[in-house]
Amino acid sequence: MDRNWITNGRKFTRSYTRGVEQFIEFVKQLSPDDTHILCPCTQCLNQSHLAQAVVHDHLLLFGMSAAYT
Repeated sequence: MDRNWITNGRKFTRSYTRGVEQFIEFVKQLSPDDTHILCPCTQCLNQSHLAQAVVHDHLLLFGMSAAYT
């Protein structure tokens, strides 16, 4: 998966939004939609288990942690 959308640091751009969508689609392939996952946003830093829809929103609002691998 291309990580440029993470390291670019520019939220609200088309490429960032597309990256978030691709990340969530990847997560959905690995686990059912109702599964809570660790949120890799800059606020949660993989410390909170949240619904996938909430993680999606967090990534759009707060951004993905640059340390996420």
